[in-house]
Amino acid sequence: MRLAFRRHSTYTNGEMASSRWLHDESFCPAWEYRSVFAAAMCADSRSVCDIGCGMQSLRSFLPKGVRYLPADLVKRSDDTEVCDLNRKQLPTAHLSRADTVTLLGVIEYLLDPAWVFESLSPRIEKIVVSYVPVDLLKVDRRKRGWVNDFSAGDIVKMLHAADFQLRDMTLCDSTQILFLGGRRLS
Repeated sequence: MRLAFRRHSTYTNGEMASSRWLHDESFCPAWEYRSVFAAAMCADSRSVCDIGCGMQSLRSFLPKGVRYLPADLVKRSDDTEVCDLNRKQLPTAHLSRADTVTLLGVIEYLLDPAWVFESLSPRIEKIVVSYVPVDLLKVDRRKRGWVNDFSAGDIVKMLHAADFQLRDMTLCDSTQILFLGGRRLS
């Protein structure tokens, strides 16, 4: 299933300029709180690939023994694997070692999140996704740089279509939901 989205003006030929994410000041310290919730959802994981890792706040909240594998548009640390989901570039090396993927503050910037979910599904056991759905926050999403307009139900449908079973939905503030999906058992 493909859900419609509207392109944002900062995109050219379907690609987002990554210059925004080159600078640490682009990352709001308040975003760290969702990492606490996400880490709890990853507590039974062996290795977590944090796609869109940003300032890597998830790393410090994961339980001891859970391997952290950061991935982002730019190399933020020596162990960061560079990828660009809008160009359909996955962090394949990290995914080969991960059982869980987190996408925190990422989906709002993706042109084709359904493709991302479908591409990740055969590679991992569990996915943790944050999203600010249109049914919780009525704002000009384009002014925030967001390129899509999904409801919470749309995210669940995309996860389901990619063979993830919804295991949990947690409201981590008044506008943002964390979705936990697990690979369906055959």
